[in-house]
Amino acid sequence: MYYTTGLQTELQKVPSLKRETKRKKYRITSKFRFTLFLGILALAALLLLNGLLSIGTVSAESYDTYQVVKVESGDTLWTIADRYASKDTDLRRSVDRIMHVNGIEQADDLRAGQEILVPAEA
Repeated sequence: MYYTTGLQTELQKVPSLKRETKRKKYRITSKFRFTLFLGILALAALLLLNGLLSIGTVSAESYDTYQVVKVESGDTLWTIADRYASKDTDLRRSVDRIMHVNGIEQADDLRAGQEILVPAEA
């Protein structure tokens, strides 16, 4: 760009406001390191994708079917678990599941007339 000053006609070059940027050129110097980098990047992407997809999954335990049982006088968690559990089920595990599902902290918390949920295969 040129301009004139005063009466004299003097031409001067004005520097452009745009900066010329030189882009760095990257060169792959080792195919092994580049392949390793791509492999690690792909693995990280797969792990991230797997984590994002598994956020909404529900455990198989939440699909259990339950039966509402009214507690009779003299019933304990052990008798209820024995009554509704299959023959090959460990009663300790059945009692633990009944307590967990119903939020019972101690076996003494059971009252006659109370309705509790018992897993179908306690």
